[in-house]
Amino acid sequence: MSTESIFQTHLVLGYVAWLICFGAYILPWLTSMDRVRAHRAIATLHSFRFFGLVFILPGVVGPNLPASFAAFAAYGDLAAGLLAMLALITIRIRPIFWLFVVAFNLVGMGDLALDYYHAIQAGLPAQAGSWAPHMRYRSFTCPC
Repeated sequence: MSTESIFQTHLVLGYVAWLICFGAYILPWLTSMDRVRAHRAIATLHSFRFFGLVFILPGVVGPNLPASFAAFAAYGDLAAGLLAMLALITIRIRPIFWLFVVAFNLVGMGDLALDYYHAIQAGLPAQAGSWAPHMRYRSFTCPC
């Protein structure tokens, strides 16, 4: 199987697994609470999107990741994360809270769609495995 096929299979199966998890656990939990609490939980999760800045952090990704993709993905994630944080900060001012909820959802979805577009344009699926630096990610997640 080609690198591109493995990467795309990994991507699709990741979404399938998350959709199953979302349908079985997250959606029933969110629908059991009022809208503000549900959107507050979603905003809390999305407030961690600032982690996307690692795309432009030297040494985290290898030099083979195109800078045009990395910068756009990093700053798109940062924008969505900051908007989610602003939604959380303004929870007591409902009109502004809802404005930021809509904003972080639109920016987040746009970022995701444009990241896929830029990745395909840059041929990233065919280059999977060449983006990482010489260290293995596994060393950060498991001592085995």
